[in-house]
Amino acid sequence: MRTVLPAVGLWVLYVLVFAAAGGLATGIMAWLFEAIVAEPFTDPFYSVCFGATGFIAYKLATGVVEERARVARYRSAPASRPLDTGKPLV
Repeated sequence: MRTVLPAVGLWVLYVLVFAAAGGLATGIMAWLFEAIVAEPFTDPFYSVCFGATGFIAYKLATGVVEERARVARYRSAPASRPLDTGKPLV
């Protein structure tokens, strides 16, 4: 149960990042496209824009989470002392 809850939490986070970034980027691209071309944004364009920008945001989010986990593991590891031989240096 200890590993299931964090995994579900990360899944929810990644889904929210994917949906928010994909939706925002698609909306901005549709607005710009319709302003420039003066034609409606078609469904395939919505799908491709949403999927691509959502996937990019997902990969960026996983990179941030993995980096923070790596730093936390590094900080919690005991410090090694390669020069501490028990003998005086002088």
